[in-house]
Amino acid sequence: MNPEKSKSIYKILNNGSVVNKYQIESGHKLPNPLYTDIIENEQLYKDLYRNIGLELHHIDGAYMLRDFDVLGQVGKPAMKIMAVVDLLGKALQVMSLHPEIITEPSAGLDLEKLKSFDEDSEFNDILKVCDMKGTLTEEIKKNLVSRGIATFNASGRFVLNESGKAFYEALHNEACEVS
Repeated sequence: MNPEKSKSIYKILNNGSVVNKYQIESGHKLPNPLYTDIIENEQLYKDLYRNIGLELHHIDGAYMLRDFDVLGQVGKPAMKIMAVVDLLGKALQVMSLHPEIITEPSAGLDLEKLKSFDEDSEFNDILKVCDMKGTLTEEIKKNLVSRGIATFNASGRFVLNESGKAFYEALHNEACEVS
């Protein structure tokens, strides 16, 4: 376990963000050295976090922290993430776009295309029920981008990282094929 990487990992996870398997740089997926450190020392990390009342949880291609005593329950941050990802899926369907557009680092989705949903009453009602006060595009930035679940590629387009892809697939029960 690398002490410097361990500190970086803790800061990221403790902030409610995720450590993804890949980082997107200049439109390309590159291995994330922090994820690699967790994989190589997974049991040490699990024991470390368990000793402070947390669970290191693996979802396809990413790690996140959960409170150990509330396992099986969805916390407020996770609920917000799932709501935003679900609304994103609904928006893709309305626009007749395939999910690959938001999972392929070289593609991505211009958030301007989603602005039309910022005024949609159904979308706004769902956001309010989930205790979110912003528009869809604001909540995407706040709940997905700021937590490392999504990013912007070199073209400035929105793309889900591995963790975002896992959330999307779990909610929509379909694989987002990426070559």
